[in-house]
Amino acid sequence: EIFENPGQMNLTRLDVAYDDFEGLLDLDLLTDETRAQHYVSRWRDWNTEEGSKGKTVILGSKKSEIYIRIYDKARERGFTDGGNWVRLEFQIKNDYAKNFACLDMNISDKFFALLNNYVRFVIPSETESNNRRWPIAPYWQNFLQSQESIRIYEKPGVEYNELHLERYVFQQAGNSIDAF
Repeated sequence: EIFENPGQMNLTRLDVAYDDFEGLLDLDLLTDETRAQHYVSRWRDWNTEEGSKGKTVILGSKKSEIYIRIYDKARERGFTDGGNWVRLEFQIKNDYAKNFACLDMNISDKFFALLNNYVRFVIPSETESNNRRWPIAPYWQNFLQSQESIRIYEKPGVEYNELHLERYVFQQAGNSIDAF
C-alpha cells in the first residue's frame, strides 16, 4: 500500500530485528571483539556502551542510512530472571528501507543475507595482516543462518523528478534554506 501511494505515504525507517533467546549471541564477547576490532565491516564507525540497561554494540553511524545495534533486550526491559534475550537489530532508512522491503525473499533470508553483507566477526591471524582474509569466528558462523549476501544500496540513477527534488530540499537542504 505504501509503494502504491508514493505521494501520500512514505517508508522512512524500518527496524528489522533478530531476538536471541538461546545464547547464540554472547554480548560480552561481541563487546570485547568489537573493541579489539576483530570484525570486518562496511562501516568505519563503531561504539560500545555499558550502562544501567546493559551493554550495547553499535556498528555504523546512527546518522547513516543503515546501522546495526546489538544489545541486552532483557536488561533494557528490566527482566531480572536471568534469562537470555539479546537483540541484533538493523535500523534501515529511506531508500535502503524501501529496497529491503521490496526484496523478493522471506524476512529471515533477507535479514541474514544483509547481515552477511555488512559485518562478520573474525579470528585474528598472526601471519595475515589483511583482516578481510581472517577466518570467520566459529561463534559467528554458528549464529548465521545463511551464506548468501545481498546489497540494498542502489546507485542513484539519472531520473530526477519533482519528488526527488522535494525530498532533497526538505531532507538535505532544509536547514540551509531556513538559515538563508
